[in-house]
Amino acid sequence: MPLTLLLRCHDLAQTRRFYADVLGFAAEDSAEGTLTVEKQGGKLIFTQQDLWKSPPSCSGTFYFAVADAAACYAAVKDKASIA
Repeated sequence: MPLTLLLRCHDLAQTRRFYADVLGFAAEDSAEGTLTVEKQGGKLIFTQQDLWKSPPSCSGTFYFAVADAAACYAAVKDKASIA
């Protein structure tokens, strides 16, 4: 069963640039002012709407399984801060 997360962000355009240009996700505008990003079957939906009546935050960790972690790291290491 595929799982898609809906996450709040401050800026859809900046979020689109990061996921598309840095991480290589396909990005498209989706319903009602949301942005959907997808890569290798993993999908996230972002909104600027305050659906939760609180600031954007995350108290968890998201894991994406990839076929070649070394290649993914090499593709983004010079484009993003990696903890």
